[in-house]
Amino acid sequence: QCGHRTQSPIACFLAPRARAQGGGMARCDVGTVTTLVVFFLVGLFAGGRLRGSSLETFALTAVIPDAAIPDAAAAAGVAPAPPGSPGQELAGTSLSPDKSHAVAPAKKPAASAAGDDDSVPGGNRFAALAAHLPKLPLPRDVLPREREPPTTMAHVTANASSEPLLPEIFVPCCAKTGTTFLWGCASSAFRPSQVCGSNKASEWDKANCGSKRYVLPGFRITPGGCRAERKEYFFWGGGKGEDGTHYHNKGIRWLTGSPTPLYYWQRNARACHASKDLEKMCYEDLPSDIDFSLIKRAKNKIEQVPEDGRMHPACKKLKLPPRSMLVNGVKKLIGKERVTLEMECALPWLDKRKYPGAMNMDFTPNHMQDPKTPMRLWDNVPNPQRIKFVVTLRNPLKRAYSEWSMFVKWNWERVRNFGRKLDMEVDKLRSCNSTIFANTSLVLTLPHEEFSVYHSKCFTGQAMEYVRNSMYIIGFRNMMRVFSADQFLVIWSEDMQVVPAADLLRAFADFTGLTFDPASLEDRVTASRCRTGKGGSRPNHQSFDKGMTQREAALLREIFAPYEDMLEVWLKHYGVKVALKDHPNVIARRERLRLRS
Repeated sequence: QCGHRTQSPIACFLAPRARAQGGGMARCDVGTVTTLVVFFLVGLFAGGRLRGSSLETFALTAVIPDAAIPDAAAAAGVAPAPPGSPGQELAGTSLSPDKSHAVAPAKKPAASAAGDDDSVPGGNRFAALAAHLPKLPLPRDVLPREREPPTTMAHVTANASSEPLLPEIFVPCCAKTGTTFLWGCASSAFRPSQVCGSNKASEWDKANCGSKRYVLPGFRITPGGCRAERKEYFFWGGGKGEDGTHYHNKGIRWLTGSPTPLYYWQRNARACHASKDLEKMCYEDLPSDIDFSLIKRAKNKIEQVPEDGRMHPACKKLKLPPRSMLVNGVKKLIGKERVTLEMECALPWLDKRKYPGAMNMDFTPNHMQDPKTPMRLWDNVPNPQRIKFVVTLRNPLKRAYSEWSMFVKWNWERVRNFGRKLDMEVDKLRSCNSTIFANTSLVLTLPHEEFSVYHSKCFTGQAMEYVRNSMYIIGFRNMMRVFSADQFLVIWSEDMQVVPAADLLRAFADFTGLTFDPASLEDRVTASRCRTGKGGSRPNHQSFDKGMTQREAALLREIFAPYEDMLEVWLKHYGVKVALKDHPNVIARRERLRLRS
């Protein structure tokens, strides 16, 4: 039969008569051979040897071997993860809206004796470890604590008729996940003029606004006396100031600033004030109980501090050199030395009993990864059980590359080749702890004390740690040692891009307790900030994620695959809510993604 040209590639190679005629292989035509090659490649894909769309993934399947859990972990009663390396993907579905590697949906495991067939995600390589996850949050006496600062909130409010409005809503993760879009949209839609229906600060009180809740963000007062809203404070962690000093080291008065009149937050309030107003806040309106010798300031030739140190901790006076420019290739100085004064942070001060609806937000990225952030929040924010964390996540490959591209554009990143930077970060992570690097399941199963040591040594919560800041499971384990699962809401950036602004804001408001009025989107400014379609300020509209090479994408898939699976198990086990996942637009988007993969 195969002595003739045939259209059946299976018969061509498997029919017994093929070997009987001439003792050779069947004479198949070019089309049939091509079909056989396609079958072969499809077989490799189906076997999990090729993931995503990059052929280079095949050569990188052994980048991170998944060895057995060390004896110490096994002795602690931790079961080993199911066999399979990061290069051998197990089929399953994911809470991630855009998993870095394509997987096929798998049937759920058979129902347990208790009838609970939804306890763990089907097909996840770490599903068996869910039974060994710790009970959280941990007891306070086992958590590391910092030495109490010389000035606390009790000192700040001791002799004051009002108190600073500290943040209660945090978006602690991550850079390049749509946080700028979400900040612009939420800060406009939940401003008091929208919620209370009045732009007069005197009408934002309980008598006029009732139980409605609105946002009053903090400000930075610039050298010209102008106010600029602060999206990020960086006080509890996640970064340093321009002078290299952690803001937390400057004390709580740096965050609270000088008592600021509430009318500053009126929409039609004058945005800029005379510089003498700023000088009054920095040099004259000083609390009598400040010990200026305890205030840590940068020691350099630029920052100017009075000899007696009497300047508000939130203020910064700089002596800047003349500007320079190139003229015919020669650097020339223009103008004279400049002295600038600014207040880095100023929160609204008010009587919470009179204004119970006022809330503040902090969108500092990398809080999740900073080892010190959770206890700093618990020890300093009044009623920490009421804090709400809205965690914005994104495909970790795109997030890492986009953050690197942003810092290259800003000239902050010196390594201009992403592949080289990626190799440097991977080597650093491997050298920090080679055991956990090779056995990623330990991130879930390590005892608290050992995880704390690993986390404090290998993660800092600083910007420009592109790979580590995309390992979201590390941040969740860090934060949920202290805070309960019901204090967290996950919003995927990819989901924000496809839902109407009203649905996004409603989900945000339902979780945080803010009051959302759909009519606020009729406001021109709010509508422009919340536009999610093309041409608007949609999430990641300024993202830079189009230039990643196949080699870089393949390597990142190998690195992030186990961390995505662990995140899936973690969120499912502790019941962390994922917003918008049942929205029709999100379901349709994920279905399109599934069909493409």
